[in-house]
Amino acid sequence: MPKAAPKRVYKIAKAIKEGFEISDPHSNTWIVGEAIAQGGFGSLYVASSKKNPRAKSYVLKIEPQENGPLFTETHFYTRVCKQELLDEWKAEHGLTFLGIPRFISKGLFVSPNHQTCRFLVMDRFHDSLEDCLTRHEFTPPGIPPIAIQTLDALEYIHSKDYVHADIKASNLLRGDAGMFYLADFGLVSQYRVNGGGHRAEKASLKLRDNGTLEFCSRDAHAGLPPSRRSDLEILLFNLFHWLYRARPNASQSSCAGLPWEAFIGGVAMRTSVPTAVRERVVQSKMEAMDPAHTSVLLDATGLGYQPALEALIHTVGELGYAETPNYERCRDLLKALTKSLTADATTADSGTLNRRKHVLAEVNSRETHDTHSRKAPDKSESVVEKPSRRKPTVKQPQARNTVEVCGVSHSKDDEEEDEGLIVPSSNTTPAIGARVRPPARRSARTRRAMNSVFEPSDESGDDNDDNEEDFIPTPKRAQHQQKQQRTRSRLVAPGVATQTSPRLLRQLEREERRRNFF
Repeated sequence: MPKAAPKRVYKIAKAIKEGFEISDPHSNTWIVGEAIAQGGFGSLYVASSKKNPRAKSYVLKIEPQENGPLFTETHFYTRVCKQELLDEWKAEHGLTFLGIPRFISKGLFVSPNHQTCRFLVMDRFHDSLEDCLTRHEFTPPGIPPIAIQTLDALEYIHSKDYVHADIKASNLLRGDAGMFYLADFGLVSQYRVNGGGHRAEKASLKLRDNGTLEFCSRDAHAGLPPSRRSDLEILLFNLFHWLYRARPNASQSSCAGLPWEAFIGGVAMRTSVPTAVRERVVQSKMEAMDPAHTSVLLDATGLGYQPALEALIHTVGELGYAETPNYERCRDLLKALTKSLTADATTADSGTLNRRKHVLAEVNSRETHDTHSRKAPDKSESVVEKPSRRKPTVKQPQARNTVEVCGVSHSKDDEEEDEGLIVPSSNTTPAIGARVRPPARRSARTRRAMNSVFEPSDESGDDNDDNEEDFIPTPKRAQHQQKQQRTRSRLVAPGVATQTSPRLLRQLEREERRRNFF
């Protein structure tokens, strides 16, 4: 295969100082302001009219006279972008907006560096779609309307026998109303000369890969002259790229969301593409536009299956080289895509909101249940706090100093015996570890009376032992507590863990009281 002809290297105009004045053929004077950008072929400066120098509402695009791109662009502006032509098209098609910058002025001048340069005066715009995507200003539902604005601009350009051939986010400029204008006509060309027939479908090595590598059409890779089909295919590749970048936290690389992203590296590779890389990119684009493999592009966006996008791939891919595109169908598909993406976003937001509401309702119902389940304490009664269950504590059992059984008053001695008592260890159960001396034989009447004194009833519960001290007369309460402390020190033997079951301790203390009583 013969090698492509080398790309022509254009010169760049030397820097111009602020305040330099340029006059056009219509005797209008333009004041050069600060430099704002350096394009591939020329430099951009903020400019103002000498009639109103404070209003810096214009842009000067300057290139050396021998450069071809700005000559092509100024020629296009004078033939296509006059204000009366734009207004006429909008009136015929019922449009309130057409994203084509208006022509203001052009001319030649000699710079302070004695370099003859060409200049073009344009309206000044705020920023580009590239800037907006980098700042994550758009979500996927907001991308198809921008594509529709671009499609309207392309339809107008095609009606004037021109094709753009370099559609990308950096060439879409945002105006005052938030609408986008298609700019940078340095690569425009006529697909139909002097109102005649379409240019022949004949490849040329000079035209191969003409444009931006990431978005070049298959025709451009083959070296065919640009056509209306090429413009729509370039717009389609950009659409997938913009949709991917509009996703939250998506990559903002120059080729993100396109299947051939892995083959294209940095700027240096895009400037001088190795043959092997170029062939892989071309093969990937051929496969992506194959009607049998539309999922290649659809899956790359990460937005799921979108029927409107799939139909758009078929509509653009089936166009003939010289065929007039069905712009209205493309617009309808983009509008359908907007509705689909909006519905998906609404469903996702609704699902997230419903999940949040469900969690909030569950928390609120739990709090309400806890509030109603709590019984407010009676102000007339004292509230007794129960010990925490997390850290079990050994309760201090209380005992009476004197007990009256069968009409006879009995009291326990200060000296207490501990014969026959085995203190269980912390890892034994009460039934196995607790062993006491058998009590003396008693009558049935005496046993019933003692059981009512020393053993709590089932109705009273274990917690009533804590209030046993209330039945002891106040003068003898201090003496009772001292005796209980001595009893506790003997019940808990040295070297034995004190985390003994409270129920076991109470059982041992009841047996101790029985022995001491008799």
